[in-house]
Amino acid sequence: MIHFPISSPYIIQTDITLFQQVIQIQIAWYGVLFALGVLLSCLYCQRKIPKTPWLDESLFDRLIYRVILGAVIGGKLGYALLYTGLFQPELLLNTLFSRHGMSFHGGLIGSILGIYLFARQHDIDFLTVTDWLAPAVPWGLMLGRLGNFINAELWGRPSDLPWAVLFPNAGPVARHPSQLYEMLLEGLMLGIICHWVSRKDTKQGVNSATFLIGYSVFRIFSEYFREPDAFIGLLFHINLSYGQILCGPMLALGLLLGFKASKGQRCREEDSNLHEENLTST
Repeated sequence: MIHFPISSPYIIQTDITLFQQVIQIQIAWYGVLFALGVLLSCLYCQRKIPKTPWLDESLFDRLIYRVILGAVIGGKLGYALLYTGLFQPELLLNTLFSRHGMSFHGGLIGSILGIYLFARQHDIDFLTVTDWLAPAVPWGLMLGRLGNFINAELWGRPSDLPWAVLFPNAGPVARHPSQLYEMLLEGLMLGIICHWVSRKDTKQGVNSATFLIGYSVFRIFSEYFREPDAFIGLLFHINLSYGQILCGPMLALGLLLGFKASKGQRCREEDSNLHEENLTST
C-alpha cells in the first residue's frame, strides 16, 4: 500500500491584501496540466501543418480555438446534463456554475460540433479534419488523467495490490490508482497506436475510427478498476458503470467508420482490378 504522495492539489495557494481586500490566489495542478495537455496536442499538430495543403497557421489557430472552446463548454454541459441532470436534477444549476465536474463525452461532442462548424465555414471535408486531429488528442488526455490523480479524484476500487494507493477522502482502504491506468491506456498507449496508424496510407475515416474504438475499449476496460460515481453506482444487471455505457455509442460509431473505410477500400481495389483486366483484354 502506498500513501497518497501529493500534499495539496494546488501549486500555489496564498492570500494577498490589495486595497484592504484579502484576495485568495490558487493555481491548481489540474489547471496547469490541462493547459500543458492542450499545448502538447497543439505542438503535435503544428508539426504536420507544412504537410497539410488545406491548412495554414491562421486556419490552425481558428480550428484549435473552436476545438478547445467546444471541449470546455461541452465538457461542462455534458457533466451537468448527462450526470447531474439525470441522476441529481435538483443540483443541476449548482453543478453547471461550479468549478468542478467535466465530462469527457460531453467535451468530445462539443469538440466535434466545433470541428463541424469550422469545416463547414471553410468548405473542408469534415472527416478530413477529424482524421488530422485524432492522433493528437490522446496526448492531451494523458496529462488530464495525471491531473485527476494529483487532485485525488476519480480514484479506483479497493485493492490489496502493492501499488494500491490510500487516497485522502476515499476511506481507510487502499485503492487502484485508476487515473494512472487511464493515463497509460487512454493517453500513452492510444497515442502511440493513433500515431502509428496515421503514418500509414490510411483511407478517410480510419484515423477517427482508430481513436474512437481505441478510447472506448481502453475506457471500458479501465472502468473495471475505477470506483463508480457514488450517486450513480453500477447500472443494469450486468453491473456496467455509466462511463462504460457512454462509451457504447462511441464504440459503435468507430466501428461504423472503420467498416465504411474498409468497404470503400475494397470497392476501389475491385474497380482498379477491373480496369486493369479491361486494359489487358484490349
